[in-house]
Amino acid sequence: MDLKIYLKMSGITHKEFAKMIGVSEASISNYIGWRRKPSSSIVARIEIVTKGKVTVHDLMAYWEAKKNNG
Repeated sequence: MDLKIYLKMSGITHKEFAKMIGVSEASISNYIGWRRKPSSSIVARIEIVTKGKVTVHDLMAYWEAKKNNG
């Protein structure tokens, strides 16, 4: 699942989620806007905090597609 969709469906703000995974609110905005790729440790924390609803595969698949399509 896309992180943006997860947050919306869960009613969690960027600020709340940022605190849950230990990053800044700006980082969450950058991840959601695909302006910044999260590190592997952050991706792992996202998967844990979302209880597997947003997976490493979900996040990394987008970046691979973006890399391949420019």
